[in-house]
Amino acid sequence: MFHSWPPGVPPISASLSSFTVPNASCPVCGESVFYYCNSYGSSVFFDELGPPWPKHPCTDNSTKNLPKPFRSPPNNKHAPVSAKWQKDGWELLQLDMLAEIDRKTFMLQLSSSNTVLRLTLYVLRKCLASSTGVMHVFPENLGIFTFSLGNGRYRVSALTENLTPIKFEAYDSRIGLYDSQKQEQSKHAIKTINKSKLRKQKKQARNSEPTSLSLAFEMARVKSLKGTCTE
Repeated sequence: MFHSWPPGVPPISASLSSFTVPNASCPVCGESVFYYCNSYGSSVFFDELGPPWPKHPCTDNSTKNLPKPFRSPPNNKHAPVSAKWQKDGWELLQLDMLAEIDRKTFMLQLSSSNTVLRLTLYVLRKCLASSTGVMHVFPENLGIFTFSLGNGRYRVSALTENLTPIKFEAYDSRIGLYDSQKQEQSKHAIKTINKSKLRKQKKQARNSEPTSLSLAFEMARVKSLKGTCTE
């Protein structure tokens, strides 16, 4: 299993420059790319090292985790001042601590590389773990990206242990998280009630539609009444 970086390719660190300045060149087309290899030996070439995590098309082969040959890193004198994810409003943070609050809730303590920005977020367990209980987010992650949605609500993006992007919502307070759950449950309940009402209305409409037999009986009844009136 591969656990070290190829010669001449700077490893990705927690610094902002690691996420904005490419550290390698594509072995196929020579374009500047971001290369990352996790502790499990899985490696990926990215066009942007951040949301929405676009993989480089020449080397987008998720079935192979062996490193590819590299050319010397390109001259970065003309590197962009900011990456697309920065222009889109994302913040790059590091996960300092992951704590379980209860069976359904986790707390994330995040900070920027210069520790100027600190953020505590609360998130549901199902957003951080697979159905088998495997955690997707941990301090060794390649950065945690946050996007403020206002009112203490955040969109969070990260890479899993398999280098697969995930996205979920988190809140800067437990009350905010629990209130959002109540709102979702209320919406689900209303949706279920509306569906039930619609099914009931359709059933009533079908039952109220005259059948051929009921029409025959009605015609016979009307004919009988007419006969009675003429006598």
